[in-house]
Amino acid sequence: MDVLDKIIVGLGIVLIIVVAIGMFLPSITGSGKHITNNTSTKILSMEANAIKNSSPITIKHWKVFGTWTNITKNITYQQQAYFELSNPSQLNVLYNGYYFPIYLNVKSFGFFTLNLKGEKVYLNFIANDYKNISAPYIVKSEVIKNNEEYWNFTFDGNTSNAINSMLNPATANITISYLNGVILLNETATISPKNPTIDEILHKT
Repeated sequence: MDVLDKIIVGLGIVLIIVVAIGMFLPSITGSGKHITNNTSTKILSMEANAIKNSSPITIKHWKVFGTWTNITKNITYQQQAYFELSNPSQLNVLYNGYYFPIYLNVKSFGFFTLNLKGEKVYLNFIANDYKNISAPYIVKSEVIKNNEEYWNFTFDGNTSNAINSMLNPATANITISYLNGVILLNETATISPKNPTIDEILHKT
């Protein structure tokens, strides 16, 4: 093998190494992935309109729930990992044609309390029939532990006729599926970092 052949083979090996690093590095550093500003703007356009159209109040400001940063800022996997809806009531109440849980708990990434305890908000959900829907809730508690925020929301209305709507296919179809955002009375809407559109784009980047 002459010198030229050795150079070509050497360059080929280097190229293979570079490609391999490019393929495996994202999986190693996945926690640092984020949505670009252009992508966030597209999310804002689609998801903000969905929440806005189902909100009973005017919305002028948009944030990411938990970190309370502007939706056009980078959204990280850490924000997604911390966000969690847990222990919702198995009993759901009928409101505006859809079934909502009597209460639910939310965990998120953040360390800034808004002092909303006792205040009314609107929770925006996606139902099992893929409709955006909102209902009134009261913030029963806000607790911060390290970088985790814990929220408890209770339905603001009559709950005497609540049922387990998931037991019947007809009522299950009009029962909430996941929390899409929280609408504050100061005309601010927050979007869940686990919004399906955000989640889909994060896993494509």
